[in-house]
Amino acid sequence: TMSARPSSSTGDGKRVSWKAKRTDWRKEDAPATRTSDQPRDLKALLEAWDGRKVEQADSPLVDQLGDDDLRALCQLVPKVELHAHLSGTILPSTLEELHLAAGGDLKGDTRFALDEWAKTECAETTWAKTVEAFKTIQKLTASDLSVFKRIVAEAAEFYARDGCVYWEVRTGLKRLPDKRTFLAELVAALGVAQGKAGLVIRLLVSVDRGQSVEEAAENIEIAIEACTAQSAAGGRGMVVGVEMGGHPLRGEWAKLEPLFAKARAAGLKVSLHFAENRGWEEEQNAILDFAPERVGHAVYMSDAIRDRLLASRIPVEVCVTCHESYYKVAAANNVFGMLRSREHPAVLCCDNAGLLNTSLSNELYLVATTFKLTPRDLAVLLRDGISAAFLEASQKERLVSESEARLMQLLPVLSPDFVPTATARSGSAASGWAFWGPALVIAVGAAGVAVITVAKRR
Repeated sequence: TMSARPSSSTGDGKRVSWKAKRTDWRKEDAPATRTSDQPRDLKALLEAWDGRKVEQADSPLVDQLGDDDLRALCQLVPKVELHAHLSGTILPSTLEELHLAAGGDLKGDTRFALDEWAKTECAETTWAKTVEAFKTIQKLTASDLSVFKRIVAEAAEFYARDGCVYWEVRTGLKRLPDKRTFLAELVAALGVAQGKAGLVIRLLVSVDRGQSVEEAAENIEIAIEACTAQSAAGGRGMVVGVEMGGHPLRGEWAKLEPLFAKARAAGLKVSLHFAENRGWEEEQNAILDFAPERVGHAVYMSDAIRDRLLASRIPVEVCVTCHESYYKVAAANNVFGMLRSREHPAVLCCDNAGLLNTSLSNELYLVATTFKLTPRDLAVLLRDGISAAFLEASQKERLVSESEARLMQLLPVLSPDFVPTATARSGSAASGWAFWGPALVIAVGAAGVAVITVAKRR
């Protein structure tokens, strides 16, 4: 029962500090300069990019590039997203439109970017506001499958334009009109979006730890059915895993663990929200005993839990903006720094890109500037991300090959055949890629970038 669980206060009686940004939004609060929810045009960035500016593979990028060039590089490099909640990825403009269509007005709460520090240190209050925000989104989206299809299409385009090559999205199952129909329609919509946006997409079925065990069991059972049907058809398909999320102060992992064990036995991978509460070491140890394929957040860990996580080598989904917004953890103190220093696999993610007004390129820029990432660090991040993806080995190998080729075109310094700028420019100054032949061909579509052929040095 909840009474037997740790409270949201520390041993000295103080409330746990979970300062968050405000979850309501008004039209008059919007930045005057914001004209689009979509990232900058990749084609224009690529045409202006000159990778010869970066000459040291092990020197911080902030010491080799100006701010504009660094931001451009963060968008251009291939990235993977492993922790994205579908409802939280809705574009702010779409949420506002739905709000107006439902009879709302622009003076009311129309979107829920976490754009101000909250005045409370109470975890319950923080999460009450967050739950309220998601309930509002659910009300605006719960009556029409076409709305979800639109959210999927727009989110896929958003990620592709931001340089994402693999998008793993997660969502609970809606009774729209029933859960099985919803999942089938969602899988179809994701397949269409994958083809149009030009990135690889996979789906995790979510279990909300705050809902009943019966509700969780139903979601797991339907996910297993989908996995079994995909296997019978000759492949893993779109549904590749299950995840536990929701209000971290609700529910009990011990009651849900048998359901996730059943899902794993059926061939589904498991990702679990982890260490979102201070002092919950019993649950954290139990999750590490279960050994999920990935964990998300890992914000509050004792030394003992940290050491167990490091020893396990379980990849961590790190969401810097989320941690700063929800948990008041400054970027400089983010768990990413510790994981990087210990060479533990960490994957940068957005969590709720729409609500948090962030993107993968923004998350990468934050850590690149905060932790002084080098070009070689970018290569490590890319490999760690793809390695942690819930894909078959052959698919991972292909994604690694194509993505690393693209990364080396953007940053020739990472190529074993790299020629320093002075030598390269002595041959030709007509093009930033003049010393490559045949050139690495990049196809820039409406949404994303795809590697067509791999360059080799003369």
